[in-house]
Amino acid sequence: MRIFREGNWNNNQKCIICNTAKKGKVILAGIVGTEKGHNMEAKQVHVDCIELMYDEGYSLLYQRLK
Repeated sequence: MRIFREGNWNNNQKCIICNTAKKGKVILAGIVGTEKGHNMEAKQVHVDCIELMYDEGYSLLYQRLK
């Protein structure tokens, strides 16, 4: 996963978790169903907003939204 030093917030884009465009490090979260070859559309997410959880019973890594 590549981390970018700062988001590129244009066209009223906001972090999909906190719904703000505050400055800070971001990652790109790929949008399911938009794959075209080796490319896909993505949304920006602040690194500070990510709180991953792991469920050993299901071997599942997920983001729990507040």
